[in-house]
Amino acid sequence: MPEPVRSPHFSDPLVYPAAEKDQWFDSPFLAPRGICAVDDWLFLSDTAQNQVFCWRTDADGMPIDDSLIFLKGDTIGTTTASSLQYPSGIWSDGKKLVIADAWNHRVLIWHTMPTACHQPADTIIGQTDPAGAEINRSGEINSPRADSLYWPYGVHSDGKSLWIADTGNRRILHYATIPEKHGASADLVLGQPDFKIRDHNSRFFPWPYSVKIGPNGQMIVSDPSTFRINYWQNWRNAGNLDHEPTCVLGQRNAADGLQNLGGFSASAESMNWCYDAYFFKRGIIVADTGNSRLLEWLTVPTKNATPADFVLGQDSFNASAESSSLFHQKKDNFYWPFSISLTPSFLWVADTGNNRIVRYRVNKS
Repeated sequence: MPEPVRSPHFSDPLVYPAAEKDQWFDSPFLAPRGICAVDDWLFLSDTAQNQVFCWRTDADGMPIDDSLIFLKGDTIGTTTASSLQYPSGIWSDGKKLVIADAWNHRVLIWHTMPTACHQPADTIIGQTDPAGAEINRSGEINSPRADSLYWPYGVHSDGKSLWIADTGNRRILHYATIPEKHGASADLVLGQPDFKIRDHNSRFFPWPYSVKIGPNGQMIVSDPSTFRINYWQNWRNAGNLDHEPTCVLGQRNAADGLQNLGGFSASAESMNWCYDAYFFKRGIIVADTGNSRLLEWLTVPTKNATPADFVLGQDSFNASAESSSLFHQKKDNFYWPFSISLTPSFLWVADTGNNRIVRYRVNKS
């Protein structure tokens, strides 16, 4: 008998919106790409419709429809403190809310939780005022700065500091405290020699899409352009360009960027357009988006191309999106899952291609 490969740590998948077996369904979402869950809050960035859904959740972790708050600007062609264009990464601790407003080249912060639809953000990073929406504040031709952003897709906080995946500038920005004023400057840049450079560096993160910080200062950065996850045992080491990642997952070394390691199919070691990763217990979980699966490592690896221990969304490590079927009807399959979020009780997946959320229960172990 072959060893089981599907993760034993998650069970009881539910989908939202719900659909009857073998029936197509209408979804209020269109390509949802960012998800965040904390306490009894659930947030989803509906990227293609430029809006963010904010719900309270029930005892099963599912959205309560009557609690819905929309964050979506009601202006067309005008950028305001309440408008969104391609919202992506989300972070919240149940007290504050941070959203990567990627195509407005800014990050929006609510210092208290929104209580009304279209509620304007309190603080804007990357622009000096709510009307600003230029790349690096004054156009793509100009160099980045400590107070500018270019397609920021990912955000993360520990409740005190803030990290932004400033994707278009090929860097991670760190703010020692969560800013309270528009246009605040970052305190530290990771992945570039200084704030004014955005050079391609294959050994760091040419396209950093998401960033997460672990409980002991570890850092994982998802880089879909190189089909890998970069891991540092100490996030501050990424500020030194002589200090390569502790290891990379999905590649055999820090310079490679091969789709599925150059093979014809997926494997336990390979990745294909990996857009998110999350620390889970002693290990990590990765949204291996292009292979329509999640990969789980029981412990955080320290060697390049370490094979995953378990998979979700596929029945084997060699299966990928092209070999699965009935994506829209099955609860336990994905079609390009872009992001994940974890609480002690639940795992949520933004199942982007299926225009839905999948929720798993975390098994006690």
